[in-house]
Amino acid sequence: MPDEPGRTQHHLVVLDEDNRVLIVSAAGARRLPAADLEVWADPAELAQAAGDPEAVPCAPPREVFVGGTRHLIYVLRGGGRTGLPASQWDSLPDRGASDDLDEPDCVREVVARVVAEQTGNLPMPAQRPPWWQPGWQSDIDAWIDEQLAAVGRVRSDSGSVRGLPRSLARAVSRSPDRACDGVGGGGELELAP
Repeated sequence: MPDEPGRTQHHLVVLDEDNRVLIVSAAGARRLPAADLEVWADPAELAQAAGDPEAVPCAPPREVFVGGTRHLIYVLRGGGRTGLPASQWDSLPDRGASDDLDEPDCVREVVARVVAEQTGNLPMPAQRPPWWQPGWQSDIDAWIDEQLAAVGRVRSDSGSVRGLPRSLARAVSRSPDRACDGVGGGGELELAP
């Protein structure tokens, strides 16, 4: 898409468990999945836009400007599946760069940095909150299971909880809970570590 002053473009960097990046090919161009989202999208909207219901944010969104166009770049960790047409998983880390993507230079630079951080080839910024660190999701899964067990409850779904970062000070996680089924919250228990 050409840059348009005052416009916001939303890009998704979706990584699978092998750190491959989801690429969409259309009209000879290789691009990141794009989405028509509200500013600062909800995690469920991001998963839907990625075509992967298992996709969850795994790094803070990045914001860059090119010629008056705002580019919001969301980073997701997915399950390696997608329903997006003309898409494929590409091992960008193996090539060490994202130069062949048909995206603005600053977006390609962010993609290269994100992939390097997620693969451990570049250290995470020290000030990054814990919920954006690799392994946080499994740590929070274990913590939630411990908290539920302490009150005699279990999750109704053994899948990973969906981390929902709320601020730099804390995160809220939602997890299915049998005791909450049919009670106001739609069967989810919110816990804030």
